[in-house]
Amino acid sequence: MKITLPVIGLALVFLICGCATTGHQDKAKVSAEDYSYTDEPEICFFPKEMSKWDGYRVNNKNWNQLTDFQKLMFIFEGSKEIERQKNVTVNIKDTNRALVALNFGLDKINQENPGVTVPVIDFLYDILNEARMITPR
Repeated sequence: MKITLPVIGLALVFLICGCATTGHQDKAKVSAEDYSYTDEPEICFFPKEMSKWDGYRVNNKNWNQLTDFQKLMFIFEGSKEIERQKNVTVNIKDTNRALVALNFGLDKINQENPGVTVPVIDFLYDILNEARMITPR
């Protein structure tokens, strides 16, 4: 996929340099039934066996169905899952920047390659790895 490297690069720029953020209402912010909840679950996505939702099924097509809370939990729990699965240490310096980078990168993929489906956990790993936030144990 030719677009993946530039998208990861742009997301990496957001992580390293930061960006100006403004509050806005996302039209796709309303949760679909699959990701709806009344009380915030203690474990949202990972580990899969103990979570309310399967984090491995979250992809660029359904990312915008998650609430901001769910997205932040995905980043937090996803980084711990990456540590467990890949035997690495993840050091995210700014979770909000990681969220902005994920939103931007996944939106870019959806716009430029609407037929492509990318698991968000894989995209998160690529972004963190390119930002040198992943180190071997």
